[in-house]
Amino acid sequence: MSDGSSFLLARIIMFSLVSAADISILGLSGHIIALSDANGYEDIAFAELAVSISVLTLSVPAILLLQSFRRHAITVITEVSWLGFLFLAWVASAGLSMSSAVCDLSYEPRWYKQVCKETGALAGLSFFIVAALISYVSTLVTLSTISRTHGSSVWRSSVPTAKFKLAAVPVRHEVSV
Repeated sequence: MSDGSSFLLARIIMFSLVSAADISILGLSGHIIALSDANGYEDIAFAELAVSISVLTLSVPAILLLQSFRRHAITVITEVSWLGFLFLAWVASAGLSMSSAVCDLSYEPRWYKQVCKETGALAGLSFFIVAALISYVSTLVTLSTISRTHGSSVWRSSVPTAKFKLAAVPVRHEVSV
């Protein structure tokens, strides 16, 4: 398997894992909101933020789907920008979830204990998405920058069609006698 196909396979796996975690977060956040509303608890801004970011993150599988039909639909720079924005949004969501996950489970009602446990899971999944997105974006930026230094600008091509040049072109030194 060549470097390009390995990267594309890793990209599909990463997008799939992010999508699975995103759908889980969407469900957890919805359940936290439902439990809180049913019991008159109003301090759930972290869950509402997670729902809104989850809806935006549903664009990740849409990127794969769109690029399977139109290979040049989304450029590298667009993908880096959008996923970088999602990374920052998930950092905010993970941080807000962590600050809300501090619970004393010894004396609270049962529904509150459930919200606390789900908030911890929400924070963990949010941090997973943060790690996955920053890993992918930094790898894509690194590959694109290395390719650019080797004379192949890939910023305006799509990721599936990009010709990443990672090996240095050998320089021939001619010695005159």
